[in-house]
Parts: sequence; C-alpha cells; structure tokens
Amino acid sequence: MAEKIKYLKGNNKYNVVELSRNFKNEFLDFVRNPELLEQPILVADILFQIIHDLKNYNFHTSDEIFHLNPVKIKENQLKMNLWENEFINESDNEVKKVYKTSQFLKNRDKRKMTAALEFLKEYKKEQYTFTNRKGNKITRSGGLIQDWQYADNTGNFEITLTLYWADKICRLDYKGFFNVNLNVIKQFRKSNGLFFALWILSLKEGVGTKKDYMEIIKSFKLKYKSNYELKRGFISSIKSKMDKSKIKSFNFYTDEKNPNNIKFVPYQIKPNLNISNEHDIEAMEKEKEVYKRNMITYKRKYLKRRHKLELSHLNTLSDLYLSTDLIKFEKMYKSFVQLCRKEGVKSDSYTGQHFINKLQFVYSQNVN
Repeated sequence: MAEKIKYLKGNNKYNVVELSRNFKNEFLDFVRNPELLEQPILVADILFQIIHDLKNYNFHTSDEIFHLNPVKIKENQLKMNLWENEFINESDNEVKKVYKTSQFLKNRDKRKMTAALEFLKEYKKEQYTFTNRKGNKITRSGGLIQDWQYADNTGNFEITLTLYWADKICRLDYKGFFNVNLNVIKQFRKSNGLFFALWILSLKEGVGTKKDYMEIIKSFKLKYKSNYELKRGFISSIKSKMDKSKIKSFNFYTDEKNPNNIKFVPYQIKPNLNISNEHDIEAMEKEKEVYKRNMITYKRKYLKRRHKLELSHLNTLSDLYLSTDLIKFEKMYKSFVQLCRKEGVKSDSYTGQHFINKLQFVYSQNVN
C-alpha cells in the first residue's frame, strides 16, 4: 500500500480561507451536533487544512490537479454555480490528497490520527446527490471524507472526499462567506474555544451582537455558574488567544439594559511588520509580502466601515492607491484628515464616491 501513496506538495501560499456560511451552518452547527465540541482539536485542524487546500486547488483527480476556475470565482464570488467540475475520472468522480501525519501531530500518533479521520468519515454520513460534469446525477453515501488509507511505514495518509461536501466548501452562495485565518485557528487546543472563535469571526466587524450568558454556557457545553465566571474563565481566554494571532479579535462587555446579556464586537487588529530573520532574504521578502497583504485587508475594512464604501469603491482604492504604494496612501489619508479639519468638517462625513473624489483631489494636490 505504501507504494500507492505519494506525498503531493500543495501551494500553501495563503493562510486565509473564505468559509461559506452555508457550509458552516450545515456542517459546523455545534448546537444541533454537540459531538463536534467533544472532538479533539485534531479533527478541526484536519478539517480546516482540507478547506484551505480545496480553496487553493491542491486536491487532485487521478493524476490531475483538482480545478476550480479562479477567474470565475474572482468575478462572481457571491453567485451560484461558480464551481466547474473538471473530473478526469468520470466513473469514480473522486477528489484525493495525501498528507503527512507529522503535519498535524509531532509524535505521529497513528491511533489519534486514524480516529480523527474516522470521525470525519462517519460524521453526517448520509446519502448525497450531486451532478457531474456531463450532467448525470450521482448518489453516494459518505461523510466529508469518503474514505481514507494510512501507510504504517511512512505515516502518510490519503483521503478521498465526498463531492457533495467538497462542493459545499467551494461554493460561495447567496448567504455569503467570512474569512478565517488558519493562524487564528491554530491558537486553540480545545474544540469549544475554537467554535466560539469561529462564531466571533462570523459576526459583522464593528457591529457584533448580544447573547444571553446562559445561552452561551448551554451552547458550548460549559460549566460556569455566573456571567462573571463565564467572562473571566472562558471569554477572556478566547480574546487573549485571538489577540496573540495579531489578525482579528473582539471586545466584550455586559449590556447596560440587560445584565444577563453580553455584547460582542469583533475588530481587525492592525498588522505589524516583524522581521524574524534579517539574514534570510527570501524569508524576509515573504514576511513583507504577508504584511502588505494583511495591511491592505485591514485598510479596506477600516475605510469601508468609516466611509461607508461599496465594493466598487474599495476596488478603486486598492487598484489606484493601496496596492501600488501603501506608504504614500497613508500620507495622503493623513493629508485628507488635515484638510477636513481646516474645512471644519468630520472626515467620516465624506462617504462613498464623495470620499473617493475628495481623496483623488488630495492626491492631485500632492503630485511630486
């Protein structure tokens, strides 16, 4: 069997995945499926690596790369039918990938790994119907993982996915999606903490929501007896871990109108450029690239919220200013704020296209 398993190196350039809300609501509903909270964190680590690799075209059918049309996804992110099934093996219609156990477990514990794989095979194991490239409907039984095999001598394992769930992961439907950074996920070693963080990530930045503390205790299978104990023993630790990710975190406080409610407001953490090894030119350039990408994402979200921008406005900002010269944009935005002060108006009074026009005027007045 070992000869059949060959490690397939994937292109893991980006650690951020767009998690479909439809997939989250159907597959990751821990309230209706409390067994999710009882699983070791290894199950979630494997699951999100699968999601990440599907999004980055790292699965394959036969000897070909599993193909998602990146152009159509970019142009039609929130529309249906974005995923073109390019299945080479029409008789089997399978997508596969090989992983190393050491990628998830330093001690390469076969028992833990195979138990996690078996859970992903049996969880939500039902009959699913999908349509292949030729328009033929196929019905199969299976969980997320259709099947798996483990090579004892190498610790490598191959998984075959159920196409129904692969499609759910890749399809960005009308319910939309939210970004999940694997660096945030990796901060957690217990499943209830991870699922709480996922819930926070799914909330609208700067707005958030309120939750009764008893509902939180019940939903996440916790044993705290009061609002204070819950915030001190659970919520504070989640916030601390998300703070360490340096990507996204949240504020929380007791609702003044109802002391049983806790208000949660997520926010984006401003990225910092930390060069870990100045002697490794390649690594240093990669860190700079990641910093720039994170900073552009941070700026887009900040400007969208502050100046009530639509997607077309954000794309204009990215194409003309953010992606071309981030440092210059920072200077121009400060000049914009200073100009607003001179005019006696608040900077956030400029919204939508009105803001874009004003910023373009500032740029035109500062041409070198």
